[in-house]
Amino acid sequence: MSQRIINRREECAIPIEDFIISLFNLKKSQIRSLIIKRCDNDNIDAFITTIPAEKECPVCGSKIVANGHGRAKVITHSLLVQHKCLLHWTPQRFICANPECHKSITEQNPFTFEGFHISYATIRQIMLDLKKPHMSFKDIALKNNVSVTQVMRYFDSYVHVPRPVHLPVNLGIDEIHSDMAKYGSAYLCVLVDNTERRVFDILPSRSKHELKKYFEQFPPEERNKVRYVTIDMWRSYYDVAKQMFRRCEIAVDPFHVVKHLIFAFSTLRISTMKQVVYGSPSYYLLKKWNWLLTTNDVDLDNKKVMNHVFNRYMNRRDILNEILMINDDLAIAYNLMKLYQDFNRSCPPEEAEPQMNMIIESFAAAEIPYYKNFLTLLYDWKAEIINSFHRPDGRKQSNSFTENINSQIRTYLSVTRGSSNFERFHRRIMYCLNDNVFYSCTSFLTSLKTEGKKRGTYSTNKHTSTI
Repeated sequence: MSQRIINRREECAIPIEDFIISLFNLKKSQIRSLIIKRCDNDNIDAFITTIPAEKECPVCGSKIVANGHGRAKVITHSLLVQHKCLLHWTPQRFICANPECHKSITEQNPFTFEGFHISYATIRQIMLDLKKPHMSFKDIALKNNVSVTQVMRYFDSYVHVPRPVHLPVNLGIDEIHSDMAKYGSAYLCVLVDNTERRVFDILPSRSKHELKKYFEQFPPEERNKVRYVTIDMWRSYYDVAKQMFRRCEIAVDPFHVVKHLIFAFSTLRISTMKQVVYGSPSYYLLKKWNWLLTTNDVDLDNKKVMNHVFNRYMNRRDILNEILMINDDLAIAYNLMKLYQDFNRSCPPEEAEPQMNMIIESFAAAEIPYYKNFLTLLYDWKAEIINSFHRPDGRKQSNSFTENINSQIRTYLSVTRGSSNFERFHRRIMYCLNDNVFYSCTSFLTSLKTEGKKRGTYSTNKHTSTI
């Protein structure tokens, strides 16, 4: 068996010389000479002389003869991550042998576009790195031994996000806080295709006006194809969905409902903790063991260990029982919270409405002041909460994938320490998180750089003083 593996490896093996040549995106037949020098610990210089592919005049088809060399070129070739690699290549010049033509020809550059000083392979690696949201433009520039400006220019020139033509059947709408938000908003709006599980688009504002303006670009027959819309409880999303998508079913993201419930319960716990004596066993329980109240799937029947506050052996179930004995309202609120969480986790779609009615009645009968706002939420969004239990794609309606996208966007904003250019940010996020957005290399470069704030007046004389 081991001999067979060795034989396979020998079959796949290539000579070290051919491997080195392949690093420069050339074939052995294209190279006349190759000398590699290591100038210092970091830099590697490769001096390459190629065999020209040109054999005849492109104008008249006559034979061409050598006529000296062109200007030497130094090309950054960053396939070796730990070392800066420079290609030194001098193109050969030719002249047409036909005296009537006498056309002058320069050997075509096999490493990069005419006028560029960065190789095709390096550009490709830069574009692959730009697919990673955890890498900033500066990180990519340092890795590939180029300038940050050059990375931005390649990105601005080679990545184009096409305008969406078709709306998704299952649309998720959420937001993320950003200083790039426009039109008086503090949030960007993130649109997600919940069926294909990819980012659909990012808008510079979550305002009702901007959302309507965006969706009005699509014809009515296209908007009527949207059958499901999942939102948080931002009223503008609901109003726009009702107006723009006449045939859609609106669902509220279950995570946001549970988040409001846990916040209301935590407010009650903190209020109870402030009423007990500081340093008492009740304070100790509510302060140190508060996570036991809101964390799901905790093993309560773990091995008992000595608790020095109560001076007896206790497990997590004993701790929980002690917490719930502190206050009747706390125990009732805890049971109601668990009731809703179990309903949210395991209720079948056909039983959602009757169980929802029972839960609303239970919260109303408890008359806990801290649950007043949550009870209002259940009344106001009852139909949309029930809709979230429907499973059009085999999964419960939620914005869980949208939250995953938001997490990756936050990672990008964190590593870039914020961003002010929305157009570039929009392209980068769509390029990173949407598999339908690709790059295309050309020799034409452009930039999405925006005009910054104009510098104010200042004195050039440092000795100038005011009286």
